[in-house]
Amino acid sequence: MRKSMLILLTSFSFVATSCNENTNKVHAIFFDTTLSTSTLKNDNPIRIMKHIESMLLNKVKSGETVIIYPIHSQTASASPIGEWMIPSNKGDMGDEKRKKQAIKNIISEAREVLFIESPISETVRSSTSIFPIFNKVKRLSSKGIVEITIFSDMLEDNSSMSFTSLFGKMNKKEIKSLAIAQYNQLSDEISIFGTNIRIFYPSTVVGDPNLERIMNKVDIYWETFFSEAGAKIFIFDLS
Repeated sequence: MRKSMLILLTSFSFVATSCNENTNKVHAIFFDTTLSTSTLKNDNPIRIMKHIESMLLNKVKSGETVIIYPIHSQTASASPIGEWMIPSNKGDMGDEKRKKQAIKNIISEAREVLFIESPISETVRSSTSIFPIFNKVKRLSSKGIVEITIFSDMLEDNSSMSFTSLFGKMNKKEIKSLAIAQYNQLSDEISIFGTNIRIFYPSTVVGDPNLERIMNKVDIYWETFFSEAGAKIFIFDLS
């Protein structure tokens, strides 16, 4: 009886430990720094940083990781703007204060690189490479469950592919077929099944005449692509 109980307790301990090891969470934030998007226009930098701060305060728990990457022409080879771990709780009254201070530091460091003394040149910002995001997420998944937040208009725009040029000539059926074909082409390189992906479109009050005729098609493309990948997508206008 004692031997059976010991085996049961040991098994339970192993399962509990395994579950804890598999529930580490990584909050990956991707920020579009390219010149063609609205992330850097008007008061959008202030709004985005306020949104990130609020999100971290409300969604990120102690011991979880926050990592911020830029999006630009060289997204695939870009290093993170920063990677931080929220301090583990000590069970005292200072837990909340330490978390708030850690998040304040994250915002300050990210703002410095993105807006104040950015090392990202205008040449690097001249085109947009979205797809390498998902290769990075695959690598991050070794650290735990990845939650993705993207601040971008999600327009692939480089010498290999330009959504702006393509989508104006395509109907919805063709765009869905393109999304499925591209997912099939990339499926071995990405792993986002079951991943929550939140996309925030930056914009200005006057809008953008170049995007006006294709943004609905951009939605259709990414909704189809992420559906094929088994990811959960949530698209919002940045407010």
